[in-house]
Amino acid sequence: MLPLLAICFASCNKEPVGTGNGGNNAGDTALSGDDVIPFKDPNFLEALLSENVDSDGDGQITVDEAKSVEQLLIPACDIKEMSEIRYFIALAYLNCHSNQLTSLDVSNNTALAYLYCHFNQLTALDISNNTALTVLYCHNNQLTTLDVSSNTALEELYCGGNRLTALDVSNNTALAYLYCYNNRLTALDVSNNTALTSLSCDNNQLTALDVSSNMALETLSCYDNQLTALDVSNNTALGSLSCGGNPLQAITISESQRNASWMNDVRQDYPDIEIIVK
Repeated sequence: MLPLLAICFASCNKEPVGTGNGGNNAGDTALSGDDVIPFKDPNFLEALLSENVDSDGDGQITVDEAKSVEQLLIPACDIKEMSEIRYFIALAYLNCHSNQLTSLDVSNNTALAYLYCHFNQLTALDISNNTALTVLYCHNNQLTTLDVSSNTALEELYCGGNRLTALDVSNNTALAYLYCYNNRLTALDVSNNTALTSLSCDNNQLTALDVSSNMALETLSCYDNQLTALDVSNNTALGSLSCGGNPLQAITISESQRNASWMNDVRQDYPDIEIIVK
């Protein structure tokens, strides 16, 4: 009888799949089908339940339930940890802004097209696997780097209020909106971004800004940098320009821009500026 008792004891004390020590390792990643996902952060689970991810109403979320979800709106839910987002493989839209996230792994969410993770505490964000991404809001975090070279479908990028010292958007030729204000950029090359209609690069450390290739540009905000000259003569669609707070000495405009409403602001901010008309 002793061997049988030993077998029974071992079986009764076996931990359920996915609840072993380590959280992210073996047991956790082995989940599939109707296995229940063990969420580390109860606030994340509660937010998902309020989003009706629990389709059978049993108060738990299985892998099958997670992988059928295409949209999640879980902002301001006091979430600190959501590594289980990797099970949501069909997710195309994720809004998790204004939480307390210090990390966010979306490498498994390859269908993701819209990501709103602004107003968190992220120090890094890897979106190299998210090649379908068209909209990224990651402003007001603590990012020191941001690699968007793989995100060639990106149309909107809001990455202001971080700690970026460089930003390469040369591969993002579909980009229409770029908001990279309140960073530490010393240079910004937007020559490949010919679809750009709105650019906000305020409060950086730019000493030059070439927007001659951005002929679709409608709004340009570049105040509080170190610009001494600005040429917007090619930007004939420009309807708004904010360039105060620079040591600006000269501005180059087209003949049609001479009486533009924004020129009144330029003249007011820089009464002694040299105006060059092309």
